[in-house]
Amino acid sequence: MYTNLAVLNSDAINRKRIKFTVGALEDAIYKNCIRGIPSLLGHDGLQPIGWNFPFALYMEPKLTRLIGEYQIVQTNDDQTLVNKAYSAAVARRYHEECEPYREALEKLIGDHQTENGRYVGLGCAAYLDEGILTKVYPHLASISDSDGLAFLDELMRDFEYLGQGVFKDRNRDVSIFCHQYFRRSLSHINNFHFDFLHHFIKLHGRPGIKLRIALDKNLIGVASSFHEREELEYAWGPQYSEDVDKIRPGVTHYDCDEQQKTFSGVSGMQFWWKDDSNNKILEAEELRNDPTEGAKSDRYGCRYIHSIYDVENKTFEHFDGAIRMYDTESMITRLEKEMNKAGKNSLYTKLFRIDGELKLNDWKSLITFYYQGNPIPYEYFGLKEELEKLFVGDHPIQSKSIVEEWVPYKMEATDGVRLFLSYHKQTDVAVAYDRIIINPDSVTMVDGRYDVVEFHTLEIQKALKRLGQYLTIPANIKFINPHDNCINFPTILHSKSNLSDKLQKTVTAYLTILHSLADKNPTIAMTLAWPLEDKEVRLSIFGKSTEIASWLKANLNIPVEYLEFRKWVEKQSVWLGKNYDANFNKHDLFDLISRDGVIFIHRKTVDPDWITFKENEKGELGYELKFPKENADLFTAVKEGNLQAGVFYIVEAAFCSKTKMDYFLSDTSKLLDEGVSAVITEVGTLGAFWTDSARLLAMESPRNQG
Repeated sequence: MYTNLAVLNSDAINRKRIKFTVGALEDAIYKNCIRGIPSLLGHDGLQPIGWNFPFALYMEPKLTRLIGEYQIVQTNDDQTLVNKAYSAAVARRYHEECEPYREALEKLIGDHQTENGRYVGLGCAAYLDEGILTKVYPHLASISDSDGLAFLDELMRDFEYLGQGVFKDRNRDVSIFCHQYFRRSLSHINNFHFDFLHHFIKLHGRPGIKLRIALDKNLIGVASSFHEREELEYAWGPQYSEDVDKIRPGVTHYDCDEQQKTFSGVSGMQFWWKDDSNNKILEAEELRNDPTEGAKSDRYGCRYIHSIYDVENKTFEHFDGAIRMYDTESMITRLEKEMNKAGKNSLYTKLFRIDGELKLNDWKSLITFYYQGNPIPYEYFGLKEELEKLFVGDHPIQSKSIVEEWVPYKMEATDGVRLFLSYHKQTDVAVAYDRIIINPDSVTMVDGRYDVVEFHTLEIQKALKRLGQYLTIPANIKFINPHDNCINFPTILHSKSNLSDKLQKTVTAYLTILHSLADKNPTIAMTLAWPLEDKEVRLSIFGKSTEIASWLKANLNIPVEYLEFRKWVEKQSVWLGKNYDANFNKHDLFDLISRDGVIFIHRKTVDPDWITFKENEKGELGYELKFPKENADLFTAVKEGNLQAGVFYIVEAAFCSKTKMDYFLSDTSKLLDEGVSAVITEVGTLGAFWTDSARLLAMESPRNQG
């Protein structure tokens, strides 16, 4: 599987004018972080391509984003695994939606139940079986035309529209549904094209308009179980040209590019305009290279429309839509011909019909929504650029300076604090502990690979000890000392007993350390972790030490019971927005966050071939940099003093300057005690990284080898 992180949602108002609260986003990650949810190509339930694990919230002033790990299939074995998992997920969803209404469904179906019927969750708890609708409602045939379309005026006398393709019997707790072919890929497993049905039904009751619609003859449900389903694919009724009467007759053909074909399933589309007296007639049809999964495996379902435009009144007097179903041979023949020469070699299923005076702007919206997922109508009507802009995003990454490119975690006090809240399976720890470091960083040196934490971690251990608390640092961990003004504190996991007090003591210890660092005000990343019901919560905090201290003072008592913790999470969004201005995407958040739920200062290493360490005559360690000619911008940044090479090394031995004791065992602290420093006497292999805040070694003038 290909694996990466992605933003799945946020609390910003989206293009559909929907805003998810921070509470709703938190609920999504809490429920789905372990089991995950299927990843579907183009929202199509017949094309599972992987799995998503929504697991975290990234919170900054005035914006909270939901972060997920997505896994995409790369091999046939991957696809087999995903298909099996998706089938199980659908079966589970159907069971969960239908089981509470099983008795009502059985009563509704009565003697009409067959061995081929099955219970499905499709916006309602429902029963799917051939011809079930006409068995329960035989009178619907009398209010339908020769194409099988129900006259909406007559249908609405007995039914009310609940929304999303579902009608409710006005006298019984029964729901009926729009035709299966209004669904994505023509399949019951998918949602309806909600936007089209919404705009179509809105026309009901408008003077001069008569509507007809196809119903699903194979589906019936319990109306009281209806619940809206949300799909965040964006479609809009754009402002097309008003000059329909100036369109020349003839056939226009558009092809999809490879990416469009992959996501839409459509290979192309043809538009055929004809002049007929005072009318202009449009026929348009999608074309497909691949079968429609919702139909039989060798069937190609192509959406088709037919419109008649009254040039004098500037309205459409007729508009209908259908599915033209081709077998493989007839689809090949159709692809080879233009629409005006193709004939009618398909199985035709009409889905809707509008007669009367349909305004141009209504027609524009309906044609776009009917072809939801198909990019060609936007291109045909001159809105290709507007469609492409949607893929840029609402908050594109800001352009980066050379310093921000090599120091992507650069932070100012005015930027405030970033929070990264995540849920995980509980960590299995083999030893008894009150607090323990988990998921340490690792570095590869010439002599091997090591689990490491930063040397400042000792100061938290010492601060906790003065509060009568203990932090376990696993024996295999080594201590690394980077020379810059940034600190990564490790993830500290707290055990369940007396949890609230332990968390409070840890926060207090951090406040003591942060207060002592206020003058230098380093950029800090720190993570607290603890069990929460059957999960483990990790809370990572990132910012300048003064700002983190302000946040910690406001949050000395973090709730450890889930319901209270949920409320607390929502308050953090308010606190950040109240105390700091928005600065969306100053950082590319993926430079900061990790799948283990940690914000981490990822220092970018200097190519070992570029740097040479050397001692001067005083025994002081320095270095020389040589740049390849293609890195002239980096050379300039170093020469002008905007970037430096910071050094890091493993601390093998150190003693307290005051007590002369081993600093790793001493109770004294270089941050908490006056006149105390850690004297490092033995270090491991040296390495270097790019920084704008190095604790400088002596540096010779950089050389550009170009």
